[in-house]
Amino acid sequence: MVGRSRLRPLACRCEVPHSPEPPPYATSAQGETTDQAASLTLLDDDLPVLFRSADSTAIEAQRQYLLAIRLRLYLLVVAAASGAVSVAVGRVDWSSFVGATALVAAALTELYLVRDRPDRRWYEGRAAAESAKTLGWRYAVGAEPFGVEALSERDADRLLIQRLDDILTDLDDLAVEPLHGTAEQITTAMRAVRAAPLPVRRAVYERCRIVEALRWYRTKGAWNQRRARQLTFAVLLFEIVGAIGGLLRALGIDINLLGVAAAGAAVLGLWSQTKQHQVLAHAYAVTAQELSSIRSLIQWQESESEWSGFVDDAETAISREHTLWRAKRGLPERRSPRRPS
Repeated sequence: MVGRSRLRPLACRCEVPHSPEPPPYATSAQGETTDQAASLTLLDDDLPVLFRSADSTAIEAQRQYLLAIRLRLYLLVVAAASGAVSVAVGRVDWSSFVGATALVAAALTELYLVRDRPDRRWYEGRAAAESAKTLGWRYAVGAEPFGVEALSERDADRLLIQRLDDILTDLDDLAVEPLHGTAEQITTAMRAVRAAPLPVRRAVYERCRIVEALRWYRTKGAWNQRRARQLTFAVLLFEIVGAIGGLLRALGIDINLLGVAAAGAAVLGLWSQTKQHQVLAHAYAVTAQELSSIRSLIQWQESESEWSGFVDDAETAISREHTLWRAKRGLPERRSPRRPS
């Protein structure tokens, strides 16, 4: 996914959805289950340390990459604007000097992008973070391949650690940021959710995973749609200004708007390709619709086998856009997981 800070859901607030008072025939066991579900949460800070470290790496690398891209594009516009005017002091044409300096700085910025590859660190960090996050959730709620009936606690722990190790093996060029705080792959909160009855796990998963992911995709989809429209209008504005400048030059009015407007339109087009707002808006809207459908069926998952398959479908839906984003950036496919021996 491009900008997941882009493929990065908001931190789970795990809000308890409003529900009516239980009917008079509700049993005490049902009340206890509801209380337990309300008290249990699974925040981003409760997920494996690999997720938190890789997430921090991806966010920092994305910031560096987009900052360098913006700087380079700004410098190209400055160079184009400098060529449109002439500011001479004595024998020195300072506008040409500014333009040449801007082009040299743009070239150095491009050299940084090629040499340090912050985009690669961003992509690999995001891939590792999203893979670790879905594994953490699958383990915590007892879903495939960590079903509570299929695996003992020991085997589930061993399989999760192996799967997390596989992520770093697949992305062996990734150097994750060191992380402060609890450095556990299997946290106390993950174990607490896993040990809870199915109705409790189901409520926690709906509240802290599906609802939060749904909110994130809807919000980011709308934001990307607005940004796509804004960039389109900005490009059109530059093109109109350029056309007016060309007509003025043809009429003998020496105002060099054509080159500056063309450079501005080209720069905005490159930025739009970098961010891919329209593509993301569509992908996020589709994922939000799919998650809405999945949420409508969660209450009917009444056995462990049904629940395991349901979570597998839900995690596949959440990960689908990220999987496509990963493939477009040439990241390797995940290898088949090892089973506990």
